[in-house]
Amino acid sequence: MQLNNVGDIFLTRELYLIGETKRKILVKIGKPEKYPGSQDYYCPYQIIGLELESDKVKYAMGIDQIQAVQLTMERIGAVLYTSKEYKEKSLRWIEDENCDLGFPVPASISDLLP
Repeated sequence: MQLNNVGDIFLTRELYLIGETKRKILVKIGKPEKYPGSQDYYCPYQIIGLELESDKVKYAMGIDQIQAVQLTMERIGAVLYTSKEYKEKSLRWIEDENCDLGFPVPASISDLLP
């Protein structure tokens, strides 16, 4: 399934880059919906502003709405924590020297983080 937008926006988070006042990173999460023709749910998301990430709308699927949101949060975390901006230690959510972006880190990449 290809999505053109996240639909009804459920959650948002604005991140920023140290030293760049004009460039913001915006994370948008849409409301979980039933996947067409399935009992499962999908949760759309979009990350706008990362240099090497397209602004394309993506989604994660789960057995229910909560699992769909959980998996979406993990996917967003994976994208952000492996981004060029994070690796350069310039991506921030709040004034946090540890670079915590407030998203869960999937176990598959946790060992790769500084």
